[in-house]
Amino acid sequence: MSLLSSSSAVIGLWPDGITVSRRGRSGEEASTQTYSANNTSGGNSASWRTSIAVLEEWLDDNEGTRAKSDIVISDQFMRYMVLPWSPELANDDEWRALARAKIDLMWGNGDDFDIRLDQRRYKRSRLVCAMELDFRTRLKTLMSDHDHAIRTIQPHFTFAFNDVAAGISAHDALMVVSERDCATVAAITGCCWGHIRTILLPGLDSNAVDTLVNRERLLLGLSSEAAVIGGRYYPTLSAVAAI
Repeated sequence: MSLLSSSSAVIGLWPDGITVSRRGRSGEEASTQTYSANNTSGGNSASWRTSIAVLEEWLDDNEGTRAKSDIVISDQFMRYMVLPWSPELANDDEWRALARAKIDLMWGNGDDFDIRLDQRRYKRSRLVCAMELDFRTRLKTLMSDHDHAIRTIQPHFTFAFNDVAAGISAHDALMVVSERDCATVAAITGCCWGHIRTILLPGLDSNAVDTLVNRERLLLGLSSEAAVIGGRYYPTLSAVAAI
């Protein structure tokens, strides 16, 4: 029987490879398998093209699967920002237009990005999650070509946040989602998005995360009593099965 023939999966795309977590019929997550490219030294280690290449080879090796997968995208492939609430923006199209204008200024052509919007409460600040449009298009085409259905595509940060969102109170909090070589830190104030950024930290460890959290808390003027909510949903790719 194929690995995923009777189950769903979570597939993580990371700078140096992919992870595949199989979930059985009960919905419980089973063990996670990790895969990396044989040689990634020839290009940018943070390029999504490396993970796409590994995913393609994994799909080739698992032809005939009919799983429905949730795709989780490394925060190193994402761009985040918080837009303050504005009563002058009437709908999501206008919010996206503003986000694209901001992206034009910060990262280049806004039309090159696929943009999703989130908000904690109605008539409050919006969280912008942007990924390269070429990346999303290539991913969806690749999965479709292999007859492998996508249930959701989520940034690592929002995947982690959604798992704990219901338990976040109205008090100030910092959400910290770490992965290999980076951490994404977001401030939540009064159940609203206040700030977010992804920080590259090669060789990330618990001490580095603690230092980062304390620094962000001071920079944002949050009290020492602000809750710190952490999330890491996949192992680092230190011990991998090379494809």
